Amino acid sequence: MLVLINLVNISVIGYFTYKPKPICDRCNVILISLDTLSALHLPCYGYDRNTAPNLCAFAKRNILFKNSYSASNWTLPSHFSIFTSLYPHVHDMTAALGPPLNEKYITLAQVFRQNGYQTIMNMVPDDELNLPLDRGIGRGFNIIQSPDDNLWTNSYSKLIQSVEQKRPFFAFFHTYFVHSPYTTGHEIKHKFTNQPEDPNIALTQEEFQATSSKFFQFVKDSVSSDSNAYLHLDTHGSEIIQEIMQTKNINDLRNLFYTLPSAVQWAFYNNYYFHWVNLQNTRQIDYLRGLYDEQIYNLDKKLQGLFDFINSNPKLKNNTIVIITADHGEEFMEHDTITHGGDLYKTNTLVPLIMRVPGIGPKVISDLVQGIDIYPTVLGLTGLSPISPIQGLDLSGLIGGKKSAKTNKFVISETTPGYQSIYAIQMANWRLYYFPTDGHKELYNLNLDPGEQNNIATTNASMVNALTKMLLTNEQN
Repeated sequence: MLVLINLVNISVIGYFTYKPKPICDRCNVILISLDTLSALHLPCYGYDRNTAPNLCAFAKRNILFKNSYSASNWTLPSHFSIFTSLYPHVHDMTAALGPPLNEKYITLAQVFRQNGYQTIMNMVPDDELNLPLDRGIGRGFNIIQSPDDNLWTNSYSKLIQSVEQKRPFFAFFHTYFVHSPYTTGHEIKHKFTNQPEDPNIALTQEEFQATSSKFFQFVKDSVSSDSNAYLHLDTHGSEIIQEIMQTKNINDLRNLFYTLPSAVQWAFYNNYYFHWVNLQNTRQIDYLRGLYDEQIYNLDKKLQGLFDFINSNPKLKNNTIVIITADHGEEFMEHDTITHGGDLYKTNTLVPLIMRVPGIGPKVISDLVQGIDIYPTVLGLTGLSPISPIQGLDLSGLIGGKKSAKTNKFVISETTPGYQSIYAIQMANWRLYYFPTDGHKELYNLNLDPGEQNNIATTNASMVNALTKMLLTNEQN
């Protein structure tokens, strides 16, 4: 409880700390979230596979932030941190199917809309688990559309229309393209693995959502072995689960299953997908890693369409800021877990941050930045101000090369997987993990141990104490 009390009392960093002359006054803004895209799987961040030639070429021409960290390790809290510039424990959007965002927190889209911008969102509109419109992520948007086969091309006409009406726009584009399942489709030869296709690993959405008798046996076994696994169900949902447990006919099972909330259905599908993975089988893990990398490559080909669209429209090209990031990464047993949501190691929290700002040439920025910095930065770049308190740092001075620009002394990530909270803080190349439930701490020197394999907390007490104090008080200055 001590940690939570101290964290809740983190002082809010106001926008007044640094507000440079806007670099791109009232420019258009396109904010892109490539869900589950790990920076560690991109060649421009040092990966040895050429998974994203187009994205990394875009980064080379613009601004690449080498050390960008997400606020959490799963979609819901990370995105709300981006949209509020608040740490998860402050905005409190940390539980699936919970209450909506407190209305005292004004989202980034609301700020743009109140300043006369056209606000456009393109994402899965019925994502009740990770990006729920009715819990606050949709606030401030006056146009909401769903992705098409080429990501967001159905929204491009709205961008052009806004420009022709001489009205700046703020657009948020999101995709789950590289999120599990890694549905590359069946290929004669996969790009990043020479292993034969595993018949138990779905490669299409149809296979992923197949409801066979084996699938329903898995559902029943899951509920029997962990009665707490689906506590977020309401009374009606729990009653459906109990009916499923007693039902044998496959058609009746399907009819019952399809009445569950889509988020719960997806959770069962995804757990079944990873049920077939032997975590001790390195060949199978390498196979999955290859599929994930292939999906990044396939996404990258689609991203080129967006880049071409912007470059082919001079009014967009000369007056549009583009921010590309992710909410979290993905793990493949680097720390004895797979996928994401279980820990805060770099595999889960080091994410790409690439910006295109008209008038700013190519540059690489190595300073520590975090997801909550995006909100104040785009406002700083466009000459706007926040309406409610925020905790992130305006990076526009850093982008503009101002010698007086402020930088983060440290960055923080946090999560509550199941019943155990974890907090991470990084200062320079020192990264500390704190588990308040039992007081466990891990410390890594990223210069000597970039893969975070050698916990040196017991031999570096002074650094552990210093980082712990910063974490509990959040004193940036």
